[in-house]
Amino acid sequence: LAYAQWVARALCRCVRAVESANESGLAVALFAGRRSGGLAWLLLQNAYCASALARPLGSASALAAQTLRERRVAAMAPFGTHAHELSMVLGACYPELDELASGTVASHCLGHTLYLALGPPAGDATRPERARLLPMLPDTLGTRAFLRTAAMLRVPPLDALHAAHHGRPLLELFGGARHDSGSAAEFAALVREACVSAEQRDAMLLMESEVASEAELARARSLGYASIGAGGFFGDSEGKWPDSSGAARHPTEVAELVGLADASMAVKPVAVYTRGVRTRVHPIKLGDPSAERSAAGEVAGGSKFQLDTALSTEARAECRARAEWLPPRAGP
Repeated sequence: LAYAQWVARALCRCVRAVESANESGLAVALFAGRRSGGLAWLLLQNAYCASALARPLGSASALAAQTLRERRVAAMAPFGTHAHELSMVLGACYPELDELASGTVASHCLGHTLYLALGPPAGDATRPERARLLPMLPDTLGTRAFLRTAAMLRVPPLDALHAAHHGRPLLELFGGARHDSGSAAEFAALVREACVSAEQRDAMLLMESEVASEAELARARSLGYASIGAGGFFGDSEGKWPDSSGAARHPTEVAELVGLADASMAVKPVAVYTRGVRTRVHPIKLGDPSAERSAAGEVAGGSKFQLDTALSTEARAECRARAEWLPPRAGP
């Protein structure tokens, strides 16, 4: 009964979110699955969004899409962007790439290059009709560090399908950028300033995935963002929507309300092994600076510092020191 109550409330929140998204005019990528509890909810959420969203891009839940289609129910197409896990894992696998100089995150650029080599788009990624197929998620260890590194690196020889990219600056190939931490306005300005040409700047598609309110939808549109990518906003998180008094619920209050320890989950890599041996550094996520949280003593100004909380005190201190050393403090 408790889970059924949670699903019912979640669907109501989803309806409110869809109405707000449609009013904003922004395209929507539904980041469902990682934080959602149960297949029943994934199917309801996907089916409703497929029928009600004005500008759906797709959903991260391939399982929901496949299940609905097998039953001849309209579904959102599978759709995804980079996830932080890719950069976190490669940062642990190839730490030496990031130790060449402070402020470089070459391992994260390697992850984006692998995305290019192993997935879409084949052919010339800079063609306008294909540019959106290669997005960047640059804030894992700081957007400034990523943009600066991507501008210095050149795409290595890949295969015949990607011959058009050989020797080009990696930064030149991106047609989209997803904001997930820090200031949305500063992120948009940094990405546009870093573009290698006016054509790339004018065509750059920005996605906002830090959405917790209708006001943030309006802010994203005013800053020139083309789309949003969200999961919690579309029903998964009760804390995203206020109650009748206008105040958002605290997570512990939500848990007591539905009678569950936690109806939402988020999975992050906490340890990486290569050939059965744990890597010498641990996967970490930092995020971009947040003015609202700077007084809380964030590591290196990052607003989403994450690591394995089960690590020893010494190991956590090493992770914090590494996070402090990697991102640049200023500059392009």
